Amino acid sequence: MVLIDFVEAREILDSRGYPTVEARVVLNDGRSEISSVPSGVTKSTYEAIELRDADASRYSGQGVQHAVKNINEIISPRMKKMNPIEQYNIDKVLNELDQTPNKAHLGSNATLAVSQAVARIGAVVNEKPLWSHINDLLLKTRAKNALGEEAELITNQRNPKLPIPIMNIFSGGRHSHSQMPFQEFIVVPIKGLKPEQQVQMGAHIRHNVEKIFLEKGIFFGDSIEGGLTANISDYKLVIETILTSMHNVGLKVREDVAIAIDVAADYIPNFNPAAYV
Repeated sequence: MVLIDFVEAREILDSRGYPTVEARVVLNDGRSEISSVPSGVTKSTYEAIELRDADASRYSGQGVQHAVKNINEIISPRMKKMNPIEQYNIDKVLNELDQTPNKAHLGSNATLAVSQAVARIGAVVNEKPLWSHINDLLLKTRAKNALGEEAELITNQRNPKLPIPIMNIFSGGRHSHSQMPFQEFIVVPIKGLKPEQQVQMGAHIRHNVEKIFLEKGIFFGDSIEGGLTANISDYKLVIETILTSMHNVGLKVREDVAIAIDVAADYIPNFNPAAYV
């Protein structure tokens, strides 16, 4: 039987030049897969905890050597001889090893890296694409309804399908160095178009926004998330520009496409949560 031999991890750099965790799962037949974890610029109070070293002499305290050590010394021994296609059992062991509600002990960057790498090698063992392997895992999961009763997945939930893309057109907040208080201005396709048509829709809107900015003499660039950014604070201007661009490329708002905003209110300067319901 093909089983996990060991798990190893190392510190790598993400797209922003900050450390993150990469885990490698090795099977007893020599095959292996790796996976690394992303890190958001803004983090909610309720998000799982990333374990950072807080050593100011390395990467401004953002190193992840402790998380790497947790994988190599704590997680790896428990993974040995486990079945890589039994994802539920793998994740259960990871939760048991951490024993906190927010992964504060081992670090979510450690547990997620291992879980993802196991999913990848599980797909290899099953000789399936990763998405198909994950869908199989979903079908094996016994879902529960709001009353805690076991519930069968309906047909629409059992059949795999591509998600609808949401596309970041303009970035502000912590995702840029602009004065814009809101974090992301997003477009979402509504019509049941093919995936390539949905992506094309977003590209057309972005290109038209660029054109309008140039016509208005607004200097712009790309944010760390890939959206446009400019040193402006008028969110109404951004919304109106996106709406105009939708019209210019022949799209009907609320019929073909919608606009959404990721406010990231925790990071708005002088934000007072008590002022909102």
